[in-house]
Amino acid sequence: MASRVARGGERGAHAQLATGGVELEHGGGVDVEDRANRVDHDVHQLVEVAALERALAEVGDRRLLGDVALERRVDRPQPLAGAVEGGTSGVGGWRLLVGDDVQEYQLSVSGKGFGEELIAPPAKTTVVELRAGVLIEAEVALRRTTGEDDDVLSGAGVFALVARPAPRPADEVLSQAGQAAADADVAVVVVGLTEEQETEAVDKSTLRLPGEQDALVRAVAAAARRTVVVVNAATPVIMPWLDEVNAVLWAGLPGQEAGHAVAAALLGDIEPAGRLVSTFPVADAATPAWSVTPVDGDLVYQEGPFIGYRGHWSARGAEPAATPLFWFGHGLGYSTWEYSDVAVQPGDAAPVVTLTVTNTGPRESRDVVQVYLEPEDADQPVRLAGWTGVRAAPGESVRVPVDTEPRMWRRWDTPTSRWAPIGGGRLLVARGLGDIRAELDLP
Repeated sequence: MASRVARGGERGAHAQLATGGVELEHGGGVDVEDRANRVDHDVHQLVEVAALERALAEVGDRRLLGDVALERRVDRPQPLAGAVEGGTSGVGGWRLLVGDDVQEYQLSVSGKGFGEELIAPPAKTTVVELRAGVLIEAEVALRRTTGEDDDVLSGAGVFALVARPAPRPADEVLSQAGQAAADADVAVVVVGLTEEQETEAVDKSTLRLPGEQDALVRAVAAAARRTVVVVNAATPVIMPWLDEVNAVLWAGLPGQEAGHAVAAALLGDIEPAGRLVSTFPVADAATPAWSVTPVDGDLVYQEGPFIGYRGHWSARGAEPAATPLFWFGHGLGYSTWEYSDVAVQPGDAAPVVTLTVTNTGPRESRDVVQVYLEPEDADQPVRLAGWTGVRAAPGESVRVPVDTEPRMWRRWDTPTSRWAPIGGGRLLVARGLGDIRAELDLP
């Protein structure tokens, strides 16, 4: 069954996908993305309700009867002509028509992740010279499902007709960014990952920022008086330019109030006092556990329990890992801290660490005291045993108790199939394993 996507020669022309007799997953919805409209405002989505109701009525037996038309229109059309990047995305046999030019090709998933059809559909684009008013059209042939378990996503997915201004040459964009940075007192560069890259369903092959983002940071840092990099990502990224910039703000995935939150942190209205929940390596494969590819059908966990910060600290794992770029638990703020009078005493269920924390900076701030247990048994990794947040005014000292977690003081004994005491070792009182403030030996 062929489905047709029509796209006008103007960015304001509507995109339409009509399907008939095609089986769809997840509520019978086919998403049509007119990606050129992502930056436009006043976008209205119009749904032919009657046709949609007919489609949804058939979801029970996974058959779609009748047609569903999804339209996206922009109130203020803008011309789209000249160098244009055109193409499609979605699994199927495509026929792309740009004026008199016709291209036919097949787009398929890589097979490396579940749900690629919906989460990271394959795409193909090309740059063409487009005259104003020329129509860009595409047809996609969807394969019917056979009803077999391995064929459940046949004909389903996200389908898009791409029609947008062609990207400028990278060196031209980087040069312009450098010129703008040279005229600024402070340059703020926002980099990160997209929703297609931040997904559990598709494996990554690298932790590097995609595209020319590293080059962009370096171009700006070379020209600006001061440079702040805002990273909009939820998973670790490699930062080869770290020593070239003045500060990095890890924004994570802040949601729809991202702009206000980032601005408030940069202006000092709020303090970015969070702590990293992952260890950031200095390079790809510079981790205790990197390869997740089975060999001859077997995936051997050579690193054992020495994963993440545990493997970095002990230099253990499939391969001895380098000191990370940032440790698990790392985080700064707008103040400085001093730890003193550190002691350990018995608790109800596990030892308690007490210490005095002093805010030695110029403003009220928040710190997170972290206590790590390093067992004397070389086969047991270091582990976070407890932590406590503390807030203090400038110059204020606060006595802080840190309860440790009883479960961190045990290990699994395989011969007896039961938990056993961890034994002796030492406690590390720190702001993260890269900033240890005190060590306490255990009996």
